[in-house]
Amino acid sequence: MLYDSLFEMTVDVLKRRLKLIATAKKVTRKDDIVEQISRFVLSEKIKDYWQMLDELDQLAISEAIYYWHGRYYSDRFLAKYNQQPAYFLASSYGSKPVTSNSRYLGLFFYNQHIPEDLQSLLKKFVQKPEATQIITETELPENYLFDPENDPNNFSPVTVSITEVLIRHDLPAVLNLINQGKITVSDKTGVATSASIRSLEGVLSSGDYYQPEQQIDIKTYEGGPIRPIRTYAWPLLLQSSGLVKRNGKKLVLTRKGIKALTSPFSEMIKLIYERWRDKATLDEYSRINLIKGQKAKGRIMAAPSHRRLEIDLLLSACPVGEWISIDNLLRYIRAGDYDIKICHDYYRLYLAEAGYGTLAYAEKPFEVMTGRYIMVYFFEYLATLGMIDIAYIPPYYARDDYRDLWGADEIKFLSRYDGLLYFRLNALGEYCLGLNHQYHYEQAETTHLFEINEQFELILTRNILPDEQQILSLFAKETDHKQWELSELLTLEAIEKGQNTEDFYDFLQQRCVQKLPLEVMDFFTEQNDKATAFSDGGRAQLIHSSSRLIKFIVSEKTTKNLCQQVDSRSILVLDKKEKEFRKALKKMGYLLPLTHKI
Repeated sequence: MLYDSLFEMTVDVLKRRLKLIATAKKVTRKDDIVEQISRFVLSEKIKDYWQMLDELDQLAISEAIYYWHGRYYSDRFLAKYNQQPAYFLASSYGSKPVTSNSRYLGLFFYNQHIPEDLQSLLKKFVQKPEATQIITETELPENYLFDPENDPNNFSPVTVSITEVLIRHDLPAVLNLINQGKITVSDKTGVATSASIRSLEGVLSSGDYYQPEQQIDIKTYEGGPIRPIRTYAWPLLLQSSGLVKRNGKKLVLTRKGIKALTSPFSEMIKLIYERWRDKATLDEYSRINLIKGQKAKGRIMAAPSHRRLEIDLLLSACPVGEWISIDNLLRYIRAGDYDIKICHDYYRLYLAEAGYGTLAYAEKPFEVMTGRYIMVYFFEYLATLGMIDIAYIPPYYARDDYRDLWGADEIKFLSRYDGLLYFRLNALGEYCLGLNHQYHYEQAETTHLFEINEQFELILTRNILPDEQQILSLFAKETDHKQWELSELLTLEAIEKGQNTEDFYDFLQQRCVQKLPLEVMDFFTEQNDKATAFSDGGRAQLIHSSSRLIKFIVSEKTTKNLCQQVDSRSILVLDKKEKEFRKALKKMGYLLPLTHKI
């Protein structure tokens, strides 16, 4: 209540408040001062002082009483309106007394709070302000300008990834790769090996977000590698989902994983996302390698599961199908009531060296901590699952909000995710978040990309999109400007990596000016035949002996069907028949030493 709030103040502070009232009588006793201020402020006369305030001051009051339970939050107000009332700036920085009408806010706020009885009175004539809106973009820039005022030529092309299209291929491709036993992970962390990362990149429809040639060779303390991202996330996401499990160091499909191969992909993505959100033990913030101290003794980092649920609420407020810049999203979070807690003790986190580059002294701690968490969670996990489409550039010098920190002088980026500029919640994301109980995939209308000549060369008729180029380069090679040709070698390599030629044929048919010649279908049929011309009969042992014994073994009833003669002194035994062959050999009075196995 107002009376209680006034009594908590010193007499000197109360006297300054009393001077704001033009009709106030001069009194010296604290009880009298409190009584006079309280009686005036809780009367209808306070409306006259409200009307004397400018619009910004009035907004501070209306935001407090309608959204913030009577309290003024400088960070939220600044994020929403990009400025603050002079009264609060003076209170924060101890500057000279405010001479403008903003000083009258002192009759409304007491320790930056409006008492409940005053709130009730104010609501009779103070209008509720508009709720904070998420600012969306009508179109995305083709290039990102680093310093448009001083150096307009310093830019980076913006890459747009429509992940809702990619995921339809990627989920079954990754599951099939695991089913082939080609993904090995650490038995402690579950992180895929370098060889497995390369295998994953080969089957994903557009590889990883950044290509090898985009990565600059810099030291770890300067930022380090910007790859992998998508290929790093997939094994972790699938292990968390229960669709795969570890068998030794190999990933294998569970019963659910095998079923997932023929289940609606949208249901599987929703399952993977929900399991990751609720159960994943990895703290995504740990992927920001330059920030040290995250694993120090004690409770440093907040629970990631709570953050993910808050982000669920945040995404639910985002309009579906509209691009939003990361910067505008961060402003919206700061202006809202989201509790995305990253750390319990910022003093324990640092750059370069403990005790110097502590994050507690950052000028922009929200951007460094919450902002970076949003970027890694969106870029590495939500986009990989196809729930959001993204637009990005390489991370080098993309942001400068960490430059004030000690030890940041030589850093090229704080995280490999710094290049994420925009995102768009798509229909799949809407379904996974439970905002829509049915998933409808609306494929964008495809315009013609090329015409095909008698030599089966693809002549481009418009500029090729990044996603189209990535898919086309799996099966064809660029021979000239705006001219491509199908490649037997690339097609065989694509089939080997799990790519589907029927999907690629459909891709060509949708983008070709004319109907594809029958010879194109014949081309893919021939390559598929070549790809299946040989089959793996299994591993085998080459066993040597005398020509007399070899002749005896290949003719003996108990062993002749278990081996195959290679030459007069050698036979071949398949691994799957080894145990039976050894047993038969032993009954014949011979042993095959284990050292003979090759």
